[in-house]
Amino acid sequence: MRPPAWLSNLLELLCEHIEPIRGEARAGYNFKYADPCWQIDLFLGKNELVGGSLDGLTDYVSYTANIAGILGLFSQIQRCEWLALPENLADRHNKQTSGLAIEGVWEERLIRVILRMTPPTEIGVGLKLFPDGSYAVA
Repeated sequence: MRPPAWLSNLLELLCEHIEPIRGEARAGYNFKYADPCWQIDLFLGKNELVGGSLDGLTDYVSYTANIAGILGLFSQIQRCEWLALPENLADRHNKQTSGLAIEGVWEERLIRVILRMTPPTEIGVGLKLFPDGSYAVA
């Protein structure tokens, strides 16, 4: 399914409230519609080090999220809950990871945003980081 046009605007607004604790990161998302709600899983992709003694090492990106800012994007909030999925259980539940789920109304649409701790396993590296501090989209 192609993403609806409004989705890009919402993703941009959400990403204004998320930032890596250090370094650079690339945001990723998955979405689906399950009547009556759009679900958007938002995460930061893994980074890969290129060159130097740690060449090829990949790691998840630690990040902060301004939850009050994200909640402020919605005209109504219906739920806000933490999803605690231990790693061994996550694989049994569609490879979902722990995260914060916010459900509410945005531009007259029922939206469920889940800020995931890590990207889904099938999502590869988001950025390649070089020793000089530069980076490239993977």
